Amino acid sequence: MRNFRRVARTELQREQQHRRRYPYDESTRLVELVDRDHRGDMVELITRLQPYLMQRTGSPYLVARLYFSDETLATHRFRVYQEIAQFMRKVATDGGLKCSQSAFYRYLVDPAHSNLAISESGLKSLVARAI
Repeated sequence: MRNFRRVARTELQREQQHRRRYPYDESTRLVELVDRDHRGDMVELITRLQPYLMQRTGSPYLVARLYFSDETLATHRFRVYQEIAQFMRKVATDGGLKCSQSAFYRYLVDPAHSNLAISESGLKSLVARAI
């Protein structure tokens, strides 16, 4: 019985760690990653990124994926990083993210949510350079 408890506890700890690292799934919208006070900032970011996206959405509150056009990725990639950097400067300094900054960057590089095709650390460094 004792060994069973140890196994159950380690499984639970692994599951909790996974939820902390990945607090989202395929259907999580971008606005769900920020506090209510900063949803306007997220809507502003999505609105600024609209010209670069392949699909247009009616409401920024419904955006769950940021798939950029090939032209954007080829010619305007740095502009996208600048927009993300401006958003992070506003929100991260106030503690407006519901998740960690790393989890937010992980969300942005996840193939289920965007087509940036870059690593998490690469995105972090490019966003830092864009400031």
